[in-house]
Amino acid sequence: MTAIRALLLCSCLGLLRLGGGQPFLRLRPSPSDNLPVKDIGPRLKVGKKARRKVLQWLWAYTYCPVLYTWKDLGVRFWPRYIKEGNCFAEKSCSLPEGMFCKPVKSVTKTFLRWHCQGWSSQKYCTWIPVQYPLISECKCSC
Repeated sequence: MTAIRALLLCSCLGLLRLGGGQPFLRLRPSPSDNLPVKDIGPRLKVGKKARRKVLQWLWAYTYCPVLYTWKDLGVRFWPRYIKEGNCFAEKSCSLPEGMFCKPVKSVTKTFLRWHCQGWSSQKYCTWIPVQYPLISECKCSC
C-alpha cells in the first residue's frame, strides 16, 4: 500500500518520467538553471482530481497541529485552569522522514498569582501579575 502511495505521489507531482528516466526532485533553484536540460521522455499526466487528492494527503501528512490540554496551575493562580498548547512530535512530518513538529510562535498571557509576605498574624497579601508563554503555532522543522 505504501509503494502505491509513493508512486501516486511521485506521478502527481511530475517527478517520474517515462522511458526509463530516473525520478528527480528539485527543491530550490541551482546556479545551473540557465544551462540547457536534455529531456529524457514525456512526463506522466495526471488529472485534477488525482492531483488534488495527493496534495490533500501530503498536506495532512505534513500538518503540524497545536494540541491543547487543560492545565491546573493550582489554587494560588487566577485563572486556575489554562488551555496549554503542545506540538505533536510523535511521528515525522516530512517526506523523507527526519523533521518533526516544533513550536514557532508563542503568545505571552498575564495571570495573577496570590502572594503573601510574613508568617505572623499580620500578613500582607496581594495579587502579583505573572507572564506565562503559551504555544500558539507549530511548524515542521529540523
